[in-house]
Amino acid sequence: MRTIAKELRRHAPFTAFGTITGLVLMALIVPIGVSSETSAALFWTCHPLHVFLSALVTGSVYRFHGGKGVGRTLLVGYLGAIIFATLSDSVIPFVREALLGLPSRDLHLGVIEKWWVVNPLALLGALLGYARPRTKIPHAGHVLLSTLASLFHMTMALGTEISVSTAMIVALFLFLSVWIPCCTSDIVFPLLAARAVTEPSRKRWIEHEGVDLLRTLGIGPGDWVLDFGSNWGAYSLPAAKCVGESGRVFAVDADGKVLERLVNRASRLQLRNTAFSPSIPSISRATNQTGGLRSVRWRM
Repeated sequence: MRTIAKELRRHAPFTAFGTITGLVLMALIVPIGVSSETSAALFWTCHPLHVFLSALVTGSVYRFHGGKGVGRTLLVGYLGAIIFATLSDSVIPFVREALLGLPSRDLHLGVIEKWWVVNPLALLGALLGYARPRTKIPHAGHVLLSTLASLFHMTMALGTEISVSTAMIVALFLFLSVWIPCCTSDIVFPLLAARAVTEPSRKRWIEHEGVDLLRTLGIGPGDWVLDFGSNWGAYSLPAAKCVGESGRVFAVDADGKVLERLVNRASRLQLRNTAFSPSIPSISRATNQTGGLRSVRWRM
């Protein structure tokens, strides 16, 4: 949840830019009036491009947060883009049109109606996210295109007639139908997918693979180990299992938040022989009080 909140904050300016730009364009387009034919052409331009950028960002976020493998990245990017782009561009606008009783409403599903365009673009975007991950600018473009696609889906049903009250309702629906699905597809979905992949592999490393590796390096019961730059505990945690209750592990990292997460992880694993500190002097004071380091293994 902390990671999701952090990524949402990092992308918030770009989300706001895309949404506000789309709403401004809507305010300019609606008074002029757009025919159903023009709206259809614009929708089928914006929607596939939206899917492409959504898949790019989804695949990129998945990669940035530990997702591995081109096949998995393609799957996560494709599903995130197709599911949530269809939701924001077609399903929610159709529900809105039904609630407003618009005369020409229809459910336009790009993944089916234009499958030969939408599906390859989703896969291409996810592949690009794997090869050259990037998020912020594509995310802003994704939100903008989603806003426009949702708008043109609505104007297809409206034609050229629209009242002020209808426009205000449409603006509200546009914000909700774009902001929530776009942030979910670009940030929440790939982060959850990455966690589903990385957490089991971390568990295997902490419980078995890391322990076996450290034992081959000579770390065993009773040793005292210093992990300098411990990060999430890739070596501290399996080392704590190697040294047992008679040994100690000292984890040092300059990032207090990283250490806090490491403390929580060690607590969940019931590893009580591990000490955490943001600096070497704190470790030195702790070791002086307990007789000094008997065996320190340095990891470079």
